[in-house]
Amino acid sequence: MICDFCSSQQVFQVYMAEDFMAIELRARDGHPLYLNSTGGWAACRECAVLIEAEKWDDLLERSCQTFKASMPIFLSLTLEEEGEIRRMMRGVHEQFRKLRQQAA
Repeated sequence: MICDFCSSQQVFQVYMAEDFMAIELRARDGHPLYLNSTGGWAACRECAVLIEAEKWDDLLERSCQTFKASMPIFLSLTLEEEGEIRRMMRGVHEQFRKLRQQAA
């Protein structure tokens, strides 16, 4: 298990949420990248603190930075492309907030 927000390997808490439809992105090389939500969302301690404090902008920033750092292909994104990924991640986080059931 890894944190579904920042990819940390130190899972601290799992938030149950209803499943919701994936977002499909296209990498520059044409390969698809899917963002799905099925079942619970794992969170490391730092992300759980942000979730519990409802610091959604801080959580988004943490998620975007760790996502970008973990995917070398994304290191050369234009500002427009990075903004699009940020908008999509914000939408996924909004769906998580809407469909979150309870912390387990």
